[in-house]
Amino acid sequence: MEVFLAACPRWTHGASCSRECDCVQEHSSGCDPKTGSCFCKTAYHGPQCEKECEPGFFGAGCEQPCDCPGGGSCDPRTGGCGQRCPAGLHGEKCQLACPSLRYGESCRLTCGCGGAPCDPVTGRCICPAGKTGDSCHEDCPDAFWGMKCQSACPDCENGASCNKESGVCECRPGFTGNLCQNECPPGLHGPGCEGLCSCPPDTDCDPQAGHCLCPAGQRGPDCATACESGYWGPGCVNTCECREISESCDPVSGQCVCEAGFTGDHCEKKCVHGSFGRGCVLPCRCESGALCDHVSGACTCSPGYAGTFCEKSLLSSNSGVPFLSLLLGLFLQEKVRKTPVL
Repeated sequence: MEVFLAACPRWTHGASCSRECDCVQEHSSGCDPKTGSCFCKTAYHGPQCEKECEPGFFGAGCEQPCDCPGGGSCDPRTGGCGQRCPAGLHGEKCQLACPSLRYGESCRLTCGCGGAPCDPVTGRCICPAGKTGDSCHEDCPDAFWGMKCQSACPDCENGASCNKESGVCECRPGFTGNLCQNECPPGLHGPGCEGLCSCPPDTDCDPQAGHCLCPAGQRGPDCATACESGYWGPGCVNTCECREISESCDPVSGQCVCEAGFTGDHCEKKCVHGSFGRGCVLPCRCESGALCDHVSGACTCSPGYAGTFCEKSLLSSNSGVPFLSLLLGLFLQEKVRKTPVL
């Protein structure tokens, strides 16, 4: 069940006084605490007290008819009969022009132009620069500015907008010039390029936000911190794209730093036959067709050869090993190698 208070604070009504009065406050004195009906001041009427009295009526709610000779109009507030001046004029002898924001016969009507003046005779709104519409509530359409929106905007650049009142290009932060065609000079940033950069020598700052544009391999507010492992480039914003077998990448160029035995842009390739080590630049020294380890360069000798570089032939007559015994050993070695493991 709704509870209505005997009296609500001014400009409120309804259950627990929870609603605001929907009235033109300049023309009303409040509203009914139960129904919300507006209490209009003298010379106004309408559901929201938004209308002035029609000619021939006056008083609160404009309910009282004027009692003037010849059915003439009366003062909408007092009902007094006075001289009826032509539209745009007032005064005892109708010699005065309507004051600002008033118009019509004897200047008794108020301009409805959102604070802008109106024609003292017709009441037509005279919109200020940048505004248009019957009540001057609309901005000029895009690409136009000024009185009656008759002037064409210049071709503003870099996302700048045209001021509807002055026609001046309003630049985004980081740009300047009549058309906002120029970036801020080095050392300056922000709206109007009025901000001073605070970066190390020979380091520019972002012309819009003002943060330092660190060189490749550096990061931080003052560009004094080296990239963490796995990152590279200006501001260290790029991620290294290297295989797990790499040691990360160069913080400046992003080139992968491969471990010994691997090469390629992403360290995805083993050293080609005949080379080994870091960068695969060391030549293998293995002889007699021996295999070379791509990491260490160690030689894996073919059967019948020995030595650090497999340079010794075990089949030679001066090796000190009986020839038949050597052949038997090689035969058994090969047989064991080919025997499947159960």
